[in-house]
Amino acid sequence: MSIKDALESLYTGECVVYVMEDVTQDGITTQTKKVLFTGKCRLSYNKKYGSLHESVQTDTFARSEQTIRLFLANDVVVPEGSRITVTQNGVTGEYMSSSKAAVYSSHQEVVLTAVHKYS
Repeated sequence: MSIKDALESLYTGECVVYVMEDVTQDGITTQTKKVLFTGKCRLSYNKKYGSLHESVQTDTFARSEQTIRLFLANDVVVPEGSRITVTQNGVTGEYMSSSKAAVYSSHQEVVLTAVHKYS
C-alpha cells in the first residue's frame, strides 16, 4: 500500500468544493456557484493554547482560536476563497478556503475558515 493509499483510507468525510463563476445573460453579468469537485476528504482541528477550542476575548468580541485543515487528494485544484461543504462524522459544516493549498506527493492540505451564519 502506498502512502497516498494509506492517507486516503483515513478520509472519512465527503466534501464539495464550490467556486463562483461569472455568467453573462442579456448583457448582465452575475455570479453563480459552480461545483468544482466532490469527493473524499478529512477535516483536522489543531489545538491552540492547550485546548481544542478556545475563545479569546478582544475589546469588541470573543474570537475563536482554532485552525481547521482539510486533507484531500493532490490532483484537485482548490482556489483560494473557494466555498467548501464538508460532512464528517454526521456533522456538516460550511467553510471558505482561506489559504493556498500545500500540495505534497501524497495529498494536499488547505487551511479553512468556518463560515458563520447569523440570523
